[in-house]
Amino acid sequence: CRIFGSPKESAIGEHQGSVIFFDAFPIEPPEIEPDVMNPHYGKYYSDDNGTVPPADYHNPNPIFFLTVKNASFEFHIAISDNSPFKQTSLPENTPKAAIEKYLHAALSEHGIGAKTAVGYGYMDFVEESTS
Repeated sequence: CRIFGSPKESAIGEHQGSVIFFDAFPIEPPEIEPDVMNPHYGKYYSDDNGTVPPADYHNPNPIFFLTVKNASFEFHIAISDNSPFKQTSLPENTPKAAIEKYLHAALSEHGIGAKTAVGYGYMDFVEESTS
C-alpha cells in the first residue's frame, strides 16, 4: 500500500504511492487488427423500465474496434520517496527489483484496460538479454 498506493478501504487507508508510472511506449510499430463485439440484446440492456425481455428476435448490433497484437512496450517508472521500501521487508533486494516483480505480476495476471474479462490487456514478458 505504501509503495503503490491504496484506496480508502485498504488496511492503511487512502495513501499516495511512492512509484510514479509514466506512459508505456511501443518499441516498434505494433500490429493492429480489427475485432468485433456483437451484443445481441441491446434493447434489453438499454431498457430502463425493465419491460423488454432478452429475446432472440432482437437484431445484433456489431461494434468494431481495433486491437494491438504482438507488440513490445517500454515502461518508464520513477520513485518519489524511497522510505516505504526501507520500511517494508520485501524479499527483493532493491526497489527496482520489487517494482519489476509486481509490475510483471499485475500485467500478466490482472491485465490493464477494458475487456480483461474476455482476455484483452494481458501481457507476456520477455526478459532482455544484457550480454
